[in-house]
Amino acid sequence: MIVARTYSAFYEASAESCLLRYSAKIPSRELVHAGKLVDLSFSAINESGSPVSCAGITLSIPLGNGETDLATDEPATVQVGQDWTCTSRVDGKRLVIEARPAGSAGVNIPDGQEVFICRLNGLPVSGTAGKATIGVLEQTVPQRQTDSELEVSKFTSGFAFDFFHPEHISVPKGGTAELRWHGQGVESYRLTYTPPLDPNDKDTSKATVVRDLKGPYPPTTTNVGPITGRTAFALQAHVNVKGVGLDHTLTTMVDVASGVGDLAVHDITVDGTATFNNATGLLHTEPEQTRKITISRNNPGSLLTFRSAGEGFLSLHTDTGTTGVVELWLCDGSVLLAQIGKYFPCTVPLTAGQELTLVPDKAALQAKPASYTQQTTVYIRWSGLGTDSALTVNPAT
Repeated sequence: MIVARTYSAFYEASAESCLLRYSAKIPSRELVHAGKLVDLSFSAINESGSPVSCAGITLSIPLGNGETDLATDEPATVQVGQDWTCTSRVDGKRLVIEARPAGSAGVNIPDGQEVFICRLNGLPVSGTAGKATIGVLEQTVPQRQTDSELEVSKFTSGFAFDFFHPEHISVPKGGTAELRWHGQGVESYRLTYTPPLDPNDKDTSKATVVRDLKGPYPPTTTNVGPITGRTAFALQAHVNVKGVGLDHTLTTMVDVASGVGDLAVHDITVDGTATFNNATGLLHTEPEQTRKITISRNNPGSLLTFRSAGEGFLSLHTDTGTTGVVELWLCDGSVLLAQIGKYFPCTVPLTAGQELTLVPDKAALQAKPASYTQQTTVYIRWSGLGTDSALTVNPAT
């Protein structure tokens, strides 16, 4: 029951020989459009199973105005992560960004952690749509050098794809989910999802479902069913530009509503006494709460925690949009559930005893000046199943 994670262009790369995985993303919810300016952030993620000491990372960006070129010139500015120093230079038809540790030792990256490297602000994207490849050279301690690549799709100005979401975030078991999205200049879509499997079912061909949505005017809605359990959906938008296929993928999730679902009504009027044998099936919504929070470089950790005594649904939004500010992430441990902003509320289910945390986007926060602070109000609404399913928010005020 997680709302769509409609992150903007988010590119990842890894090679079997590399110890780290690399990502390039745009802070705002936009795509890389040919002929436009873009702010591109680079991060390194350690999923090796043990700490990694990094002695240097070199990014090589193709320059020019062709299909395989990413940029036409250097960025207006380069923001550097707090653990690094960066230099940039033009070497022939490549823009080379070299990141080195700010101290004498390598940058230590614990397992499971993401480290912000740098952000290229105002990078002029080449005017021809296509695919560009960013080279990544990794140096780790002890002396070890490996390389990888990041492939970035550059779309035409008329291409748009966003707001992939279910019409209803939960449906009755065996029901149908209606999925909606916004698309423009898209030639076709491919929907992929994995229905929950019966442990006793030996037919593994049911593991993944792929559905192609095509036509002169591709749809922006589709129905999927039956939904028998929590199901994740990935929707890929495709367009061909001069024979080159460009794709962008968004994800969302649909849950199964609690209860047997034998009767669905809008209102019930009871003149006498009503007796409910299963009080836990009654959904009650508590009054909206608010918390004022301050995001700063000195406070990169948890801002709020939410813990439920029973099952229910947590809805959050803020009074601040996401443009130009550090986004808030709702996490279950190290798993990102949703991003939150004024125009991007989220609703997620909680089980009894589950705890979620609200944290800032640490990579974006590291790109801000040391004096950076941002204040916002978080609006919290809890709908619990049963009278005992209270929500505890810390700090309490």
